[in-house]
Amino acid sequence: VKDDKEVPTPPLANEGGYHTFLSHVWGTGQDQMRVIKQRLLEMIPGLSVFLDVDDLEDISNLQGYIERTQTVLVYCSQGYFQSKNCMIEIRSAEKMGKPIIAVLDPDASRGGLTKEQIREQLIESDGKWEKWGFNTDGLGEAKGDELYSTLFSFEPIDWNRIGAFQDVSMRLIAERILERDDPTF
Repeated sequence: VKDDKEVPTPPLANEGGYHTFLSHVWGTGQDQMRVIKQRLLEMIPGLSVFLDVDDLEDISNLQGYIERTQTVLVYCSQGYFQSKNCMIEIRSAEKMGKPIIAVLDPDASRGGLTKEQIREQLIESDGKWEKWGFNTDGLGEAKGDELYSTLFSFEPIDWNRIGAFQDVSMRLIAERILERDDPTF
């Protein structure tokens, strides 16, 4: 672990890239992704964090954004696994072998999902692939169970909206980003 006074910022692998891509569905995740981005930038100045409302220039190039990203944070909430664009993001991350940080909201009234609900929704989304044009998009054939295994290959982080508890969630997120991008951390 680095000196507490030193705030590490990992180098970017390529110019125009991002340390972290915040993948979420707008209806149940946009507000919390704004919070996560702001808090990450306060904690780690110089970190490059992709958030669609700030950085998206071409929605048809989601794969390119993922390719230029080192770590993908997936905010698992209601609607995410029914969104074609979200599924492009998670499938791209899986195919490219990008580390994924799964963030779960335990509050069902705000769109939070359990791991079992996520598994069910991923499997259900398999039936939409043809309609979404996924069988010919070159992203590979990883479907429900395989995407679930990839999403949860590391312990998920519970998201908390309450101050002191949110600090814990943010520290865990920052540590995952840094340890994935900087092996000396």
